[in-house]
Amino acid sequence: MDADDSPKPVSLTDNAPFDAPPNAFATHLNGSAIDHGNMPLQATMAVGHATPPAAPPAAGADAGDNGGALIVFVLAVSCALVFSFLCSIAESVLLSVSRSTVAAMEKSGSRAGKLLSRWKSHDIEVPIASILILNTLAHTVGATFAGSSYAKVFPPSTTWVFSLLFTLAVLIGTEIVPKTVGVLIADRLAGTVTVVVAALSSFFRITGILTVTNFISKLLKRSLKTGDQPITSIEEIRVLAAMGSREGAVGARVASFIEGIASLRELTAHDVMVPRSDMAFLSGTKTLDENLEIIRESGHSRFPFTATGELEQADGVVLAKELLFLDHDTEDGAEPDWDALKHTMVVVPETKTLDQLLITFQGERNHLAVVVDEYGGVQGVVTLEDVLEEIVGEIDDETDRVERLIVKRAGGVLLCRGRAETRKLFRLLDVDEKPEFVTVSGMVTALLGRVPVKGDEISWRNLHFTVLRASRRRAERIEVRLVEDASD
Repeated sequence: MDADDSPKPVSLTDNAPFDAPPNAFATHLNGSAIDHGNMPLQATMAVGHATPPAAPPAAGADAGDNGGALIVFVLAVSCALVFSFLCSIAESVLLSVSRSTVAAMEKSGSRAGKLLSRWKSHDIEVPIASILILNTLAHTVGATFAGSSYAKVFPPSTTWVFSLLFTLAVLIGTEIVPKTVGVLIADRLAGTVTVVVAALSSFFRITGILTVTNFISKLLKRSLKTGDQPITSIEEIRVLAAMGSREGAVGARVASFIEGIASLRELTAHDVMVPRSDMAFLSGTKTLDENLEIIRESGHSRFPFTATGELEQADGVVLAKELLFLDHDTEDGAEPDWDALKHTMVVVPETKTLDQLLITFQGERNHLAVVVDEYGGVQGVVTLEDVLEEIVGEIDDETDRVERLIVKRAGGVLLCRGRAETRKLFRLLDVDEKPEFVTVSGMVTALLGRVPVKGDEISWRNLHFTVLRASRRRAERIEVRLVEDASD
């Protein structure tokens, strides 16, 4: 080997080629600048191949995310419960406010009173739909946000706890409590609730949501063919009268009148008429003395008159006082001019309700009507007094013979005459069922399937009937005993 071929020391300052970085550069490591131009090669290479350590996470990043999720969770749950609470109160107030309060508000001239009166009369679905829309939105949106943020704050394994607690909060805090409060203070909150719900309805109408719900509601009404329902039912009137009597708002007698008036639409002429078998009438085939005897025995003041003696041929009503005055002025043995004495006779079907019968009496200016069936046969006679007795109770004047048709005996036994009314018997025994027969005798006859005879016994529900006396056509006296725990 030549001397020139021997290895020579290499200097970093020589101009020989070298795959090194440029003359000088700086690398920042942990915030310190290193000048490679003034460092040995080994140090420079070591620095160039070193892997910088990863930067630590920013302090408080996870805590900030959890805090935001917690705020969303609390706000979502709170808003859902509060809005639902208010919606339930509003709904309860609108449905529970009394008609007297609405009438007083309307009479005062307030806009809320007029609007509430219109709602309660025929347009209640508009405010109720608005309330339900807001309530549904509150539940849906609140539950969605609360559920999504819950998993970011609490362990997913406890989701069932949140579901249970939220359900209980909705049930108690947004249904039971607010609706109870709304019923109790409905009259005081009626004005405020009406104004707020009216604004809410206007907003939903502008957005088009209420228009859609109203269209669906009307479509359902039309398809189901549901007409306007009465604001208050007959049964509700009876309940209110009984409650008013118990609480001292009205007297027991007034409550009884209210219940009697409420029943006029349910009772018919057939229910209160004097049956044909007990009718007293005057006939052109009888002498004047015989007709006067009928008047004296019956004690009535008005009588149907038939020239032929057949009730189906009755064509007028004769007043007893006019016949008596005429008798005083006529010669002995002379027959009266019946055509001159007759007044127009009112004829009504047996199915005519008592409220309509009152209107008929008022319009015809008459106190007596003959009751006929669908074939035109005379079934009985009904008077204005019969109708009024359903309101005020039995009316006895100086000519009436007081006769108790139902008598209470010891041991819960009732002694009834055959023509005693079944509905009055049921009322005494607290039987909550509308009778199918007018008289107790008619009911016993139907149960036996034949004309009763003395000694017959028959049971119906928890009532036991025993016939004590009977004629060829009906039972005259019947014992009724209440049997406990009897099967139908």
